Amino acid sequence: MKFTELSEKDFVDFALPHPQFSFFQTPGLAAYRKKRGWQTHYVGLKKGDKIIAATMMMSKPGAFGKKVFYAPRGPLIDYENEALLKEFFTNLKAYIKERGGYILRFEPYLEYRERDIDGNLVEGGFNRQRAIDNLKKLKIKVDSHPDQLKWMFCLNLDKPPEELKKSFRQNTRNLINRTLRSGIKVRELKRDELKDFYKMCTKTAQRKGFEYDNKPLDYYEDFYDIFGKDVKFLIAEIEENGKVIQLSCGMFLLCGQHEVLYLFAGNDEEYLNLNAQYLIQWEIINYAYKHHYKRYNFYGISGNFDKNDPSYGMYRFKKGFGGYVVELIGGFEMPVSIVYYIHKLKELLHPKRHSI
Repeated sequence: MKFTELSEKDFVDFALPHPQFSFFQTPGLAAYRKKRGWQTHYVGLKKGDKIIAATMMMSKPGAFGKKVFYAPRGPLIDYENEALLKEFFTNLKAYIKERGGYILRFEPYLEYRERDIDGNLVEGGFNRQRAIDNLKKLKIKVDSHPDQLKWMFCLNLDKPPEELKKSFRQNTRNLINRTLRSGIKVRELKRDELKDFYKMCTKTAQRKGFEYDNKPLDYYEDFYDIFGKDVKFLIAEIEENGKVIQLSCGMFLLCGQHEVLYLFAGNDEEYLNLNAQYLIQWEIINYAYKHHYKRYNFYGISGNFDKNDPSYGMYRFKKGFGGYVVELIGGFEMPVSIVYYIHKLKELLHPKRHSI
């Protein structure tokens, strides 16, 4: 086996059909991060001419003149193959060290334990504890504050939408049907209209206290420019007294043929009673099925299924569409040099996370 740098094309050819593929492991995300000071690296392990493991990584200056390396939702590898994992990460560590890195942070796009719609473990379902154990054997540490979330909510698109709708909660079905009769229309936004999307999302994030969702306008503009046809900004509107009223919006990423990913949304508080977000969800589910995506990913939930939890409402909304809870194996850190431990000590003494 040979560890080597890869061309962007060779990496994409390997990554697209990989079961762990996500938009986080794409040249598009690399281009977005490059505008913010990150350098891109594509590396892989080959057996003969065949790539058997690979990752897209990014690096930027970090602590004490050394670099932080980050592989969001990577590497793409069989985490339950201990020998393969050891070969890949041993070489990866050497690669990073040669380039002045002191840490690799990563969050594999790998499901941990099979769960049902209520977040309960499925009896006899899969359990990938072995993947975590294999990483720990390599002295790789669990990251208690990963950049990417661990819990998601997904809907398999294995039936036509009208069939899927039968498994939705009755209230969700009723609200979808009501919006279909209401005169609300859903359309895609053009680039020069993203300011409307930004304003609605910002107001919603501030109202709900979602600091993470409070993005600047150029965040959305960069995604529009870089991802092109693979990103959709949808808005729901209605006419009232001859005036077009913007009710709700959503941002979605089209990820290979694996999934459509729901990233951000906003609603006009004055018109929440019209439930336009339900129509946007119904439109994108229909689009995803029509274009042969395997699942629709509602994305983040807290993982706390207590009805008294402040974030339970977001989970309840997504749960109304059927589907199931996804628990990923979480985030990890690979120490590469002594600087890692010095920096950890500094964080312990001054508990403010190093921003990358």
